[in-house]
Amino acid sequence: MKIDGRAMALFNIKKEVYLVALCKLVAFWCSLFFIYNFVDLLFYLLDNHSKSGFILTFAFRTTLSLVIYYLATTGDNFFSHKISKQVRNTLREEIYNKVEKLSLNYTEAVNTGSLLVMNSSSIVNIEFYFNKFVPQMFATLFIVLSSFIVYGKIHILLFIAMLVLYPLIPISIMVIIKKSKKANKQNFSDFLSLSEVFYDRLSGFTTAKIYGKEDNVAGDVDNRSARYRKSTMALLRHQLNSINVMDAITYVSIFVLSIIAIFIVKDQKLIVFVIVATLECFKPLRALGGLFHISMKGNVELDNIYKLLDYPEQEKDNNITLTSGKNIVLSNVSFSYNEEPTLKDINMIFKPSTKTALVGESGSGKSTIIKLILGLNSNYAGSIKYDTFDIDTIPANKMSKIATLITNDSYLVQGSIRSHLSVNKHITEEDMYNALEKVNLKDFVIENGGLDYELSCGASNLSGGQKQRLLAAKAILKDSYIYILDEAVSNIDDYSKKIVLDAFDSIKNGKIIVVISHDLETITNSDNIYVLKDQQIIEEGTHEQLIDQPSLYKKLFNDQQQLKEKFLAKEVE
Repeated sequence: MKIDGRAMALFNIKKEVYLVALCKLVAFWCSLFFIYNFVDLLFYLLDNHSKSGFILTFAFRTTLSLVIYYLATTGDNFFSHKISKQVRNTLREEIYNKVEKLSLNYTEAVNTGSLLVMNSSSIVNIEFYFNKFVPQMFATLFIVLSSFIVYGKIHILLFIAMLVLYPLIPISIMVIIKKSKKANKQNFSDFLSLSEVFYDRLSGFTTAKIYGKEDNVAGDVDNRSARYRKSTMALLRHQLNSINVMDAITYVSIFVLSIIAIFIVKDQKLIVFVIVATLECFKPLRALGGLFHISMKGNVELDNIYKLLDYPEQEKDNNITLTSGKNIVLSNVSFSYNEEPTLKDINMIFKPSTKTALVGESGSGKSTIIKLILGLNSNYAGSIKYDTFDIDTIPANKMSKIATLITNDSYLVQGSIRSHLSVNKHITEEDMYNALEKVNLKDFVIENGGLDYELSCGASNLSGGQKQRLLAAKAILKDSYIYILDEAVSNIDDYSKKIVLDAFDSIKNGKIIVVISHDLETITNSDNIYVLKDQQIIEEGTHEQLIDQPSLYKKLFNDQQQLKEKFLAKEVE
């Protein structure tokens, strides 16, 4: 089987692999010596203790073989661990560096669900491949050659028999790998698909609940789970069949070699040695066969990581200068994902000093538009410009300075409020307190010890509303040109919801504010509203304009109002 030379060079583990193989070879020789030593003891006992000083010699040889065996297995474990560490650290570093270079555009190369798989189970499987399978393959090669020498010294017919029988296991492994290759790829593809759907559906489950689509989400997860279960069972069938075949070959080989030894070899001690040692000689091949599924998984998952590492990095001009007060214009924009259209002929304009809302059911294309505006997706048809610059030519570091995205699951790490609000070195304490006052958190912060109040991991010592208000204060201090609120006020109390929206309204002058919210009551004061359905814009206007005519917006708004009234009526009851 071909070893991935690129990976061996990348991980720089060639020396360790050979050392593990050498340790396994030494351990094998110790096992053979140990077996021969005990066969010698058996015949010593049968010969009525005819050799003087034998026990002392036996004890010395046994102790020596056990000590060397222990050192060999310890070395095996040590260098195997070193290989694991090197593979794990190198892969994580390479993946991190690549994602950092791609920046926010990494989602074009790999979706977040697949990235999570790469950094978890894929790395574990690749570790096993390089610290188990690869050294075992080299060790088995040397052990086979050693076995030929040992059995050839005993009798030429044993050598010929081993020459015929030994290749049967690797041949069976190659046949099984060829047959199960397609099943293995399908299984990994189904695993990736399942991880993607879990990540995507769970992250968007709140939206699905709002629209009553949770059954669709559950059905999708069930379908993907069933596909993965079936492909896993198909792969397991191949693995179990291979185990049965290899066991059968091993036992037949032991039987054949034992029969040859009994009828051909004259030395009884050597006959017993051959019968016992043959199992030890076939163990490495059997172990290699048992690891073939690790080899298959490792290769497939390594290829998947190569796709990310080899993804071309787009050259962008870091010398461009972006100024505030400019329009974002989308002209005839269409976009497809996995050959499925997600946007069709979109024309939009986002102007400074205005708040623009995007409305539509889940899957209508709102989030895709946001990703395009932020330069997270390329390969779209049409034109997207900020001022005179195409969005996909603006470097990610420049875009992150002019644009701020706040979602309903934006994360706050452990640290002080001061550290969170120190978005640049020019921010003063007065600026921080002014921003906190805008979101009505100033008194809370002062009462809890000031700006050095420590947030726990995920800001779990704040309520959901306080967390979003703190995020709003942080965003305001950043003083971006563009603010995007993607469900930023979903699932928080009405009081916090109003404060967050009012805070952004207060800084609207000269800024582009874009809002996505399924609660249409929160966007009624927007300067412009785009309504999307089936990946297209079907309506546009202010709240008053859209509500005064038969429209999808009017229907959605009235449906929500009726739902709220029913809920409030139940609360009163």
